[in-house]
Amino acid sequence: MPARPPPLPGSGRRRQRLLALLLVAAVTAATLILGPSLPQWEYPATDAFFVWRNRIRPPAPPDDIVIVAIDEPSMQELGLRWPWPRTVHAALIDNLSQAGAAVIGFDILFAEPSRPAADDLLAAAMRRAGNVVLVEDYGMIEDQGQYREMWIRPIPPLLQAARATGLATIDRDADGFIRRTAPARTTPFGTLPSFASAVLEAYRQERQTGEAAKQQNASVAAPSPNTSPFLIDFLGPPRTIPTVSYYQALAPALLPADTFAGKIVLVGRALQAGADLDDPDHFAYPFLRSSGAAIPGVEIHAAIIDTLLRGRRITPQPVGVTALLLAVTLGLGTLALVCLPPWLGALGFVVAAASFAASQFLFFLQARILGPVTLPLSGFAATFLLFQIYRIVVLDREKRFIKHAFKHYVAPSVVDRLLADPKQLNLSGEYYETTVLFTDLAGFTTISEKMEPMTLRHFLTEYFSEMVEVMLANQGTLDKFIGDALMCFFGVPVRTADHPIQALQCAWEMQQRLAALNPGWEARGLPRLTMRIGVNTGTVVAGNMGTRTLFNYTIMGDTVNLASRLEGANKPYGTRVMVGEATHERAGDRFFFRRLDRLRVKGKNEPIWVFELLGPQETVDEACRQRVKCYEAALDAYQNRRFAEATQRIETLLAHQEDPPARLLLDRCQTYLSVPPPADWDGVFTMTTK
Repeated sequence: MPARPPPLPGSGRRRQRLLALLLVAAVTAATLILGPSLPQWEYPATDAFFVWRNRIRPPAPPDDIVIVAIDEPSMQELGLRWPWPRTVHAALIDNLSQAGAAVIGFDILFAEPSRPAADDLLAAAMRRAGNVVLVEDYGMIEDQGQYREMWIRPIPPLLQAARATGLATIDRDADGFIRRTAPARTTPFGTLPSFASAVLEAYRQERQTGEAAKQQNASVAAPSPNTSPFLIDFLGPPRTIPTVSYYQALAPALLPADTFAGKIVLVGRALQAGADLDDPDHFAYPFLRSSGAAIPGVEIHAAIIDTLLRGRRITPQPVGVTALLLAVTLGLGTLALVCLPPWLGALGFVVAAASFAASQFLFFLQARILGPVTLPLSGFAATFLLFQIYRIVVLDREKRFIKHAFKHYVAPSVVDRLLADPKQLNLSGEYYETTVLFTDLAGFTTISEKMEPMTLRHFLTEYFSEMVEVMLANQGTLDKFIGDALMCFFGVPVRTADHPIQALQCAWEMQQRLAALNPGWEARGLPRLTMRIGVNTGTVVAGNMGTRTLFNYTIMGDTVNLASRLEGANKPYGTRVMVGEATHERAGDRFFFRRLDRLRVKGKNEPIWVFELLGPQETVDEACRQRVKCYEAALDAYQNRRFAEATQRIETLLAHQEDPPARLLLDRCQTYLSVPPPADWDGVFTMTTK
């Protein structure tokens, strides 16, 4: 055994549980703390949620929003180059107004004057409609090498004619995608509503007050005080929101009569030929990767309006819900890693991680609540990695210790069971029920005196190798070699219910193997060996015994002492394998025994019945069974002080075959016939030597 204190498998499991608890707490805390500072980690998951939602349950397109697209067909039909004359926009407004449009929003910034007549004509059309909302802009512009803030608004005639204006600018996320916006923005010029908010406010006023709202002369709708950004509920790829071409809107006969009636109509550029990220009117958004197409700005405004109009804002998940969900799923995953076999634990951990992601998606799908996914899953991955490192550094070290410490002492199958479940091995000491086996060679002192030391060493090595091979084949554990003696035990460190059977089979096979080896040794000029074995079953303490630095995994207890005494008791009885009472009771009918005597071994007060192992039932012939029956009848007579009867039976037995135990019993009977035992004699023979 190694001379360094090993790790304790039992405490290893406790360390795993503690590590699991710490990792769950650390990952949960890291997610809650780092999540707000690392929003870009969640962008891919957010985009994926939109795509998966649309594959499972695509939202219905709005029936109260229509986009009038300045697209390629319109360019071709009108035969005009951009920018179009404002008279064309005036004609569009008149047509839309006559078609019953509730609000007309232009995602076109009229910041520069054109021909005065055309500007006046457009302003007049806007006044007649009374429901036109224009975009404005706010940002930093360069002026003679200096950057300054600028509020870019429509030209005065159009500003005065408009129902309202709103900011067209929408901030992008760190990766350049548009995912969120705010109803209003705080600027040096005041809190300005977004274009979508301005359109929606006009639409609400239109629906509430009808014609009275048209008389309200306000260039800017009442600004919303809410400047908190929210996630836009994009409905899908470009043209998911109902869209008609600009040229169709100029010719009402080309469209159904109710195309625009009572609806919000947004006008803006949607040229497919320029639908890339280099086009200032097209933007990256959640469906970009799945559809391969950028979205025009006018459709972004339409999506924002739809989100606000239907109250479908996607809200962040409460911190408490995130913490609870992550702690539960990660806790179950780490529990699987701790309690299940490695491959099954890994599968359980993956299922737990998938359950967390699926739960977050269900929140998004059912309640439009968006929680973190990527960062927690990174925590899952880190937890799994740390567990694998822990297994390699700590648990595998324990397994390497077990394999190194026990591979020469126990059967390979037992080592495999220990490696599969190290908690079966408690090196600090644990109670076991075991069967102990001692062997010793008769007359070996005389043999060793006559043999050259190196030859003796080789002889013993060959003998022990054969005996240990038998022991390992019967799942035994080698404790130690003591000169020419061998001590081993069964049912430790891996508990087994049939350890008495294993020990008895081992004892029998050892004697058979020795009988087969003796002729070969004699042919080589080596002495013939005779082996005595003692077997006993009982409770022991198994664990590391010794000092803090030098120790041995062994067993201790009265069971061990009695097994040793039984081995020595073979000598006066002339037997080869003596078995204790407890082992005999546990053996069942697998083996055939002779009840030898009721014995009190040296150092013990309580007597026990001892038995001679004669072999497995199938190996014992009828003649042997009859001799045993005769001996046991004589023993019963002896125990009941009928020494004459016992003598007669033994003499009959010995007349057919010499039998050392019977000869010993005959001597006792003859002694007691001459000098009877005292009145309190209990039939127990007390040994005075080991």
